[in-house]
Amino acid sequence: MFSKTLTLVRMKIGHAEAVRLGELMRGSQAISMIEVNDSDRDEAWRLFKTYSNHELSFVDCTSFAVMKRLAMKNRKNRDRHYYLDKSAESAGDCAGLYGQR
Repeated sequence: MFSKTLTLVRMKIGHAEAVRLGELMRGSQAISMIEVNDSDRDEAWRLFKTYSNHELSFVDCTSFAVMKRLAMKNRKNRDRHYYLDKSAESAGDCAGLYGQR
């Protein structure tokens, strides 16, 4: 989420604002940074290869892998890729993303 957020701010608003936001996020005690491990990367790669019919970036797939590891299923944010419906939640993957099966 950190990398995707900063990239979006950089592209839409500008570099200086992205750096400013990054510094705020990195210094905040309200935000926990979760490291991506080797198994997360392997799972992200599996998802990325499997779901060619979805507009998922590798960053999206990495986020799903981390959420799966941390049991953070059914979380929502403004990015439509992060909605896991009940079928995806029960299947443990992102097959039910935004209504596509």
